[in-house]
Amino acid sequence: MAAQTADKALADKADRAFVNREWAGASALYMLLSDKEPSAGLPYARLIVAQEMRADTAGSTASIERALSHSVPLDSVLKPAREAAFSLSRPDLYENLLLRLQRSLPYLHRVIDIRLLRYYTLRRDPAKMADYSRRMLTGNPADTDAIATIADAAVMEGDTDAAIAAWERILAIDPANYNALAALANTLASTDPVRAAAYAERALAIRPNNALSALLHSLK
Repeated sequence: MAAQTADKALADKADRAFVNREWAGASALYMLLSDKEPSAGLPYARLIVAQEMRADTAGSTASIERALSHSVPLDSVLKPAREAAFSLSRPDLYENLLLRLQRSLPYLHRVIDIRLLRYYTLRRDPAKMADYSRRMLTGNPADTDAIATIADAAVMEGDTDAAIAAWERILAIDPANYNALAALANTLASTDPVRAAAYAERALAIRPNNALSALLHSLK
């Protein structure tokens, strides 16, 4: 009981230092806490963010490696680290951590690429969305989610032709992909109503809905 009370007091002290942005103190306290609870992800996550705020990049990388050596799932560290970085209005801390891990832990490159893709999608960065989606496709050319992200990136950049090509690539893999069919119907409605109507009919056969029905009616 005394040990549990002491650990709780240590955790509370570390959390206060973190909330107050006392990064040196938070780093030291979370280091102690991770020694006491080596299988818990949150102390490592907070430690890493505190280290990043102090520009201790070598320390944050070592903390990730230490967590992995104790069989802590990577997402148990990265998810709370991302949440903390965003709460501090410093999403770049999370991005830079991932980019550094990509270089220092090459055996995790695909796992890190997936998280970078999610990050750049959340940040609405079309160039990097497309780049990391293509990286996904090198490992799995039939990854329709990655192709859909390429289409989204093309739309964001105003490249309608590239978006159409991506959606059609999805349909070559998955002919019943509703999202690709609906996107093609809506995108082609003003320039190629015949093709748009054909895509709308296929989409409606999968998922009837008023919006697409109205579009199809306007194309007839």
